[in-house]
Amino acid sequence: MIFRQIVHDDLGCASYLVGDEHASVAAVVDPRFEIARYLELARYTGVDIEHVLETHNHADHVSGHGRLAAATGATIHIHRDAGAQYDHEPFDDDWELELGDVRLRAVHTPGHRPEHTAFAVIDTARGAEPWAVLTGDTLFVGDVARPDLAVDKEEGAHGMFHSLHDSLLALPPETEVWPGHLGGSLCGGHDIHNLPDDMDPERRVAAICMSGQRSAVAASQLQRLGAKRVLHVVDGGVGTWERLGYPVERD
Repeated sequence: MIFRQIVHDDLGCASYLVGDEHASVAAVVDPRFEIARYLELARYTGVDIEHVLETHNHADHVSGHGRLAAATGATIHIHRDAGAQYDHEPFDDDWELELGDVRLRAVHTPGHRPEHTAFAVIDTARGAEPWAVLTGDTLFVGDVARPDLAVDKEEGAHGMFHSLHDSLLALPPETEVWPGHLGGSLCGGHDIHNLPDDMDPERRVAAICMSGQRSAVAASQLQRLGAKRVLHVVDGGVGTWERLGYPVERD
């Protein structure tokens, strides 16, 4: 089988190319916006990318599923609870995608988002049980995802608990965990415990990003670390900032 992890270092995101070289077919899970690497890997391994899978709707980066589908003719799949408005085939819990001798089995894991789904990876040449699981934004290495970004935090925490204990921990104990985020992600925990030394907690600071979503996370973290005058720029992020006439410097 083919199994490749592709890392977006700037955002700490991980995506995956999974397939069967003998059947010449593959799928990409959680593609980033820049799709050249997937096309390059597909040519190198001699497979056609026929499917694109999303673990959930992403707020921290722009997905490349549309560009990848346009470039390859691949079908996009996401859990039906996502309510996606783009062309796709929805799936439910326990849905399986066949890629030659490889199977990707949907494991619905709500908590981070209601539609969130992990994918158990089965290589039938090895056996009938999963050998790995692509956990997306539910389970990281040494951490779990935040439950308060898309739903009420108590509802999210309740869903996260059951997703972890009833679904992911029910997999065989030797199952390898391959997450959707590595170090640097705002979707899970982090190792920042204090404000930077040169940052005055009394000084006004604005948290801003292109969409206004990631900056909401940054603003809440700054406040948790002791910053007292945090401004979160919402309703369109940088675009709104510019429309209001505030200066923007670009490199």
